[in-house]
Amino acid sequence: MTPRSPRLLVATAGAILSLVPACDGSPVRVVAEVGLRWPTCGTGNPNDIVLHCPATVGVWMRSDAGSSSYLDQACLDVDSGDFGQTLAGLPTRLAGLRMEADPGERVWVEVALFTPRSAGGCVAPGDVEPADERPEVILHGSGESEELSGSRGAVEVALDCADSPERTARETCHQDCATGEDDCIFGAATRECQDQRDQCLAGCEDDACREACTDPYEACLAGSVDGSCRLSYERCMADDPGGPCADVYDDCIDTGCTEQHDACSFACPAPGCADFPDRL
Repeated sequence: MTPRSPRLLVATAGAILSLVPACDGSPVRVVAEVGLRWPTCGTGNPNDIVLHCPATVGVWMRSDAGSSSYLDQACLDVDSGDFGQTLAGLPTRLAGLRMEADPGERVWVEVALFTPRSAGGCVAPGDVEPADERPEVILHGSGESEELSGSRGAVEVALDCADSPERTARETCHQDCATGEDDCIFGAATRECQDQRDQCLAGCEDDACREACTDPYEACLAGSVDGSCRLSYERCMADDPGGPCADVYDDCIDTGCTEQHDACSFACPAPGCADFPDRL
């Protein structure tokens, strides 16, 4: 089968080979072949997505996308440990969910990974009653309408990674931490202090004025990691021009900027039910 969208199909070969429709009119076993959409997941590899809490994987089969009733459905509660902390085991789990339909029938298949399961049982997230707790959807997708007599009983479903406010806040925080580390390494704060000192010096006409620019400059440097490293470097050069000042500065930047990044990341919001490392 040729994929209809650019994604990595992750169903096992054994599952695919077991899905040949019956020729005697008996029900056809239907299994979803799933893949991850790059635009929303940032990856096609389920190993890159980490599950942090118990969740439910469900498959719902309808006659068409607008139908409110299910031809068949199956749900399975999964613990984060069942996937080895990643979603690598998801295709195998889906292959184990057994659903059947009559040959010649057109089916529309929906797949979701979500938490918690609805109080109503195996209900698709979009069908949950308003009075029930709305689930956090981690992955969701649906295939095209398929006529089973013309297929192998396997239906392709491309899964989107759903956003949540908590996940967005965490990703934004980690992105800010990474930007801060880059700014530290390349001396962004140091350059601001140097610009302020240059402006101060530009208005001076005597040594006393130039001396007066030094204290604000050093205080400015001391207020940041890269600035503190630069201040130590300048003092090292003043005391021992032939010493290992450059090496000391490099070590200071490497250690200080890394520690700053780690402290920033540690303070970011805790992960929700799933983490998408490639999106950080």
